[in-house]
Amino acid sequence: MTTRSTPRREEVRHGTDVRFSLGFIVKKDGVIPDVLPDSPAARAGVAPGSTLIAVNGRRWTRERLREAIHESAKSKVVDLIVEDGEFVTAHRLSYAGGERYPHLERVPESPTSWVRSSVRSSDRRRSAPPSADSRRALRPARDLA
Repeated sequence: MTTRSTPRREEVRHGTDVRFSLGFIVKKDGVIPDVLPDSPAARAGVAPGSTLIAVNGRRWTRERLREAIHESAKSKVVDLIVEDGEFVTAHRLSYAGGERYPHLERVPESPTSWVRSSVRSSDRRRSAPPSADSRRALRPARDLA
């Protein structure tokens, strides 16, 4: 369910990146350093600096968090238990989008903006990368005068 580069990037950075689905990154030790504003995690009250303890009633691991996000397409929720100082709280995140990752798309109507950033569900089918000929066609014409 993940893109090819995400697991490798997470191994190097020792964390789990779910910013484009739930709205936060989790370090290897469970610390959530930041929560994106207006994300499902922020709306549910997950605080930056808290520590993730459990996902859907089970001790958290990267695989369990990804599994919970994948299952959210059917269940429409992800339950988190987090610790913030001496307080342990449960948060129900309303989310049904599955895993999501940023990608680039061509913008054909604009000659100067070739691509735009977008977020795509991992369940969608991915297109093949552009060929060398199509990349050459995207370059602006040079004024030789």
